Amino acid sequence: MAEEIRERSYGFKAVKTALRQTKDGINITLVIHPNDTPRDLINDHIGQRYTVGMGRLNEQDEIEEPESMREGKRAVTSCAALCRDTDFQRWLYDNGFTQLITEEETAEAIRLMLSVESRSELKTNEEAQERWEKIKKLFISRRIFKESDFA
Repeated sequence: MAEEIRERSYGFKAVKTALRQTKDGINITLVIHPNDTPRDLINDHIGQRYTVGMGRLNEQDEIEEPESMREGKRAVTSCAALCRDTDFQRWLYDNGFTQLITEEETAEAIRLMLSVESRSELKTNEEAQERWEKIKKLFISRRIFKESDFA
């Protein structure tokens, strides 16, 4: 899929020069060097719709990973690690969230608590990331769950 998108897409470097909010959404102005501007892009009519994938470039013209993506990946990693941790499994069991002290039961309980179908959704789901951070803090302090913890 990614290869197909790359083959059928415009590719160019641009510099963000303006950003404003309108009643229709966010308006971002990008400046493209004339030599990098695809001719077809210039010829496309005003109002043409596009799908856009953008990567932030560092000084070496390498794509940088946005901080939000790094946070999401860290959440996925820590969630998987804690689901394998027997202390975490026991803590969830003691709080009544699992019936067995196993990785599978723990992972299922966490998916339900995070309201996700897969823990990998933590990569992009900011609400699930926030819930995960609360769960981790409660576990670290070994507090018992209260309904108000997730209100």
